[in-house]
Amino acid sequence: MPMLDDRRGTKRKLATEPSNSPASQEPGSSAVEAEVQALIQGITAACERSVEKIDRSGLRKQTHQLADYCKSDDLVEMIVGQGAVAAVVPLLTVGEKADAALQQR
Repeated sequence: MPMLDDRRGTKRKLATEPSNSPASQEPGSSAVEAEVQALIQGITAACERSVEKIDRSGLRKQTHQLADYCKSDDLVEMIVGQGAVAAVVPLLTVGEKADAALQQR
């Protein structure tokens, strides 16, 4: 039984520690804005490539990082203002384009 208590205590400690996630950074920080802009540019550049050349794991990481920033309500307006919507919308059809490319082969 002591093992269970130790685990429970660890989980509580982990849950109460401050988060180092991107969403916990200050909204007005120029570093956050620069990171978001770099993510948007990376996503846009990836979507402009042909379907066969897209690094899906890299693209997935970038979109998840952008989504983590969007978890902070204070950052959402800044992210949308930098063009995130226009960068992310083409991702909705990447899977369809890949399926079509595979069928043509």
